[in-house]
Amino acid sequence: MSKYGFISAVSAAVALVLLIGTTPAFSVSCHCFRDRTYESAEPFLADPYILATARNSFVALAAGVSKSDVVKERMGGAGEADVWLTDYLGKKTGVDPEKIKEAHSEGRSWEEAFNALRLDTSRFGEEFDAARRAGDADAMSAALADIELIKTFGVSRETLSKLRESGADNAEAILALLVAKLSNGDPMEHLLAVSPEGKSWGALLDGVGVMPAGVGEQLGKLYK
Repeated sequence: MSKYGFISAVSAAVALVLLIGTTPAFSVSCHCFRDRTYESAEPFLADPYILATARNSFVALAAGVSKSDVVKERMGGAGEADVWLTDYLGKKTGVDPEKIKEAHSEGRSWEEAFNALRLDTSRFGEEFDAARRAGDADAMSAALADIELIKTFGVSRETLSKLRESGADNAEAILALLVAKLSNGDPMEHLLAVSPEGKSWGALLDGVGVMPAGVGEQLGKLYK
């Protein structure tokens, strides 16, 4: 397993354990992560929260919805890709996101759902088209996120491609670009610095004066 896979696996495991421990009734105020602050003595504890905050905050900004709504969707069982492929595509194409959700929930694949709604996705580029043809929801969401990351951080397609080729998922790409933006650094160096034997995302954010809970605010300042 790569070091990026390790961090993602830890994030998923911690989130699952904490979700199991929550009450059945959902409320936006419920706390899914106990460790929300960076502590140098235990630098990786807040990373699951940091990664979740980065991905939820960014897709909320891109889709023009509140982060609390995204969290509610995620707590209801929606994956990150589901939010990109419903809320974001709905905003960009003018199709009601609820209609996209309904079409997909009727046992259709994403391709079948898009076709049923005659959803034109040609504007989202070849990477999205290729992922759509392959039926790869995660790759489709990554292609959409890349469009917004390039716009928000002013980076080149080449820079973002290097992050992706090195294994960065949406949250890791967001954080690497955010730390680089605030430090005038190289996003690849920040991505590669994160490992079980190296630095945590919490440590990198602490180095640029950002608390875990402040990730969404920083992204909001940068989002265009």
